[in-house]
This record gives sequence, structure tokens and C-alpha cells, in this order.
Amino acid sequence: MDLPQEQDVPAEPAPRLAKGKLYATENHWTIHREIITRLYRDENKSLKEVKKIMEGEYFFYATDRMYKTRIKRWGLDKKFKEAEVLAILQLKRERDRLGKKSRFAIRDQDVAWDRVLYYIKRRPDLQRHLGFAAHERDVVDWDRVAAYLARRPELRGDLAAADAEITTRTPPPSPPPPPPRLFQPATGLRFADEIVRMLRDFLHGVFEARHWTVVDDGGALLCSRGKVACRGELAAWCGIMGGVYDLFRGGRVGAAVGVLHGRFDELAWIIRDLDPELSFFHCYIVLGQPAPISDLLLRYVCRMYAAVLGARHPLTLIWKRVWGVGAEDRVHILSAVVGYSARFLEERVGLLNVTLNWIHGLQGQLLQSTGEARGNDFERLLKGYEGAAGDYLDRGLRKEGCKCLFELAGLYITAERFEEAKAVLDRADEVIFETEMSGCLGGEEVRMWSYGNMGQMNYEMVTLGSLRSEVTARYEAAVKSEETQRIDSWSLTIPS
Repeated sequence: MDLPQEQDVPAEPAPRLAKGKLYATENHWTIHREIITRLYRDENKSLKEVKKIMEGEYFFYATDRMYKTRIKRWGLDKKFKEAEVLAILQLKRERDRLGKKSRFAIRDQDVAWDRVLYYIKRRPDLQRHLGFAAHERDVVDWDRVAAYLARRPELRGDLAAADAEITTRTPPPSPPPPPPRLFQPATGLRFADEIVRMLRDFLHGVFEARHWTVVDDGGALLCSRGKVACRGELAAWCGIMGGVYDLFRGGRVGAAVGVLHGRFDELAWIIRDLDPELSFFHCYIVLGQPAPISDLLLRYVCRMYAAVLGARHPLTLIWKRVWGVGAEDRVHILSAVVGYSARFLEERVGLLNVTLNWIHGLQGQLLQSTGEARGNDFERLLKGYEGAAGDYLDRGLRKEGCKCLFELAGLYITAERFEEAKAVLDRADEVIFETEMSGCLGGEEVRMWSYGNMGQMNYEMVTLGSLRSEVTARYEAAVKSEETQRIDSWSLTIPS
């Protein structure tokens, strides 16, 4: 994949392949460090649990030895030392006497009180000396703790070192319960409203920070940081996804997952660059496939955003919300995402923007695939381009008017309203013919430009139509075979 010239990207060693699994490279460890830390340290999961989650939900493969090396390097070791446990007992005794509740941390890692008691329970010698009552998990004889420490003067140095690494604080009070709600909206509607609010804030932010700007590259194009190269990166990724679809359609689910994992760095680069078109492309690939494949792709997309942008990034939160609802609500939510984004960009960049035209085409395909090509949203798209075409032609801006007519024809073709599409194309041809006959400057240029648009439109419609038909036919055949079970085995849901 071609990368922007101004970026200096260090060469990444090829990941090792063993038994069909691509082991994580140093770059993969860096990107996933936050997630692994949260699972292992903050959620106190075992190494076995972390490894299973990372493989199943992030397509991240590493050996136990690799994990242990990183855990030690990152300072995540959860094993207690005797001096640390005794130091915590001393601190808790002092704070209990003052009537203070306590929360402890060792080297900035929170320590649950149950873990301290569990350590003592596994040390019968300490149980005897400390008077630990196994049947009463919260009961410790503090006087016996003090007596034990007095008999162990050799521990003073270790206790002082442990005490320096332990921090204590009073936990905040529990928040009051929320007032009861008289009306609880449906999950899908509630999530759709929440997602649109997050999306609105994100879109305002990228424009205000000038992260997204319009670049004139033979046609207005919305780009990230003004780099036209981002569109080429997305096109290359679309090509990769074409190969993934071929594997899915052939029932080779494991191989398809392997490709997605192996191409991690390419997609990570585009996500990190906040490509304006990428999320809309993901909406299409999620909704444009049969349910089991759609679930798998959605899981992949959601985990990629979390790994690259972080768990609290708006796009990560949006995809996580989408993942958390059923298939029916998912269609409604993703359609709302595309629809709101299209309206927002119409106001920001105008109908003659190449990126917006691409998004409108995608929106039309989504509406057609969900049976809403005769609905209000689709009609709004048609009226927008029809009105803009008339306005441009009335002002003598024939190329701009023809561009709107071609976009209008493409939407009619998407909706399989071919007679109306033909009428629009005839109208565009008349405008081009009049331009040529009038001897206006640029008449030949408009004609050649129209040929290019017609060719591109024909290619897109034939390709998308055949792809949709082939996927549907293959999947319906697979329903009757064991391939469906193989696909379902990869379809996981997000943990609550």
C-alpha cells in the first residue's frame, strides 16, 4: 500500500507464522498494550483469560512466554511479596482505628482486599501467626499481626521498601441511585440518538481543528490533514476486502480471518489517520453481508478502532454501541449514522464534493439493501441532486449541472428505477450536446469528462450488482451445508 510521502514509517519485521497463526510483532504489542493492561491489571483476569480474549476478539496471537516477558517489562506482575501483604495489613489496621475506609495500590496497581486475604489463606504459616479466621474472610486479629512483626525484625527493611511503593486512599462514596424513568425508549432508538450526538461532536471537532479539509484534486475532495493520498490508501484497502469476501464466499472463514489479521498495519494506518470515508465504507461492509459474516466483520472493525484510537475515542464508542445491539437495531443505527453524516457534510462542503458524492452513493445502496429505496431519505437524496442540477444549469454552469445529473442517475440505477435513470442521462446528454454546438469553451472537455463518468458508473453498478447477487446466492446455498456452522463459530458478541 502506498503511504503518504511526508510520513516516515519505520520498517516492521514480518510477523512469525506458526501453525497458521501470525504471532504479534513489536508494533502489535505497542498498539494493544492499553487493552492488555486493562484486562490483566485493571480487570484482574488471568493470563489464560487475557490470551483467550486477545485471540478471539482482537485476532492477536502470542505465546505464554511472550506475554510474561511483556508483563514483566510493563511492570504488571500481580504476584504479592510477604512484606507487601504485611505492610498493607499495618496500614489497614491504622486506618480502621481512625474509622476510614481504604483502597490500596502497589506500584499504581489497585489491590483488592480479597486478594490480600487470598494470599494469607494460601500461607498456613501466616494464618497461624496472624490468627486469620478462614471461615470469616474479613476478620484479622490485629494484635497478633503486631506481635508477629515484632518477632520478625529482619523484615523491617523489606517493610520499609514495600511501604514506599504502597499508596492508600479513601474510596469515593457510592453515587445515589438514578430516579426511576416513567418511559424507557427502545434500545435501538436510545442508542441511535446517543450515537448521533457523539457523531455530531466528532464531526464538529475534526472540522474545527482542520483535521478534515477540502482539497481540489481535479474535483473537491475531503481529505485528512489535506493529504490526497488517503483516498488511495482506502482504495487499496477496498481491494484487500475484495479478497476477503472471496474467501468468505468460498467458505474459507479461517483464511479470511488470517488475512484480516495479517493486514492489521494497513488498516491501522488508515484508522489512525481518521480517513473521512473509512467509517462509511465499514458501514457498508457490515450491512452488505449475510448475518454471520456481518457479525464477524463488525467485531473486527470494533476491536480495530479500540486498539488503534483507544477505548474512549468517539469512533470507538460509536462502533461499540453498534456492536451492543441486535441485527435489526443495527441496521437502523448504521443507516442513521450514514444519513446524519451525509446531511452534515452537505452543509459543510456542498453537493459537488467528491467525498460526499461517494457517501451519497453508499447511502443509496444501504437504503436499497434495506428495502427503503422508496422512502423519504432516498427521495431527499434525489430531490437534492435534481434541484442542484437545475440551479447550476439555470446559471450556465453546465459541467456542474451535468455532474449533479450523473449522481442523480446513479441513485436511480441503485434503486433499479431504470426508466427514470435513462431520462436523466438523456437530459445530461442534451446539455453536453448543446455545449458542443454552441462553441462554448470547454465543450469537448465536458464531453470527455462525461464519458469517464459513464464508464465509472457502469463499472460500479455492474460490479456491485454482481457481487451482491453472488454473495446472496452463495450464502443461501451454504445455509443447507456445514459451512454455516463454520461461519457461526467465528461470530462472537461483545462482552458486557
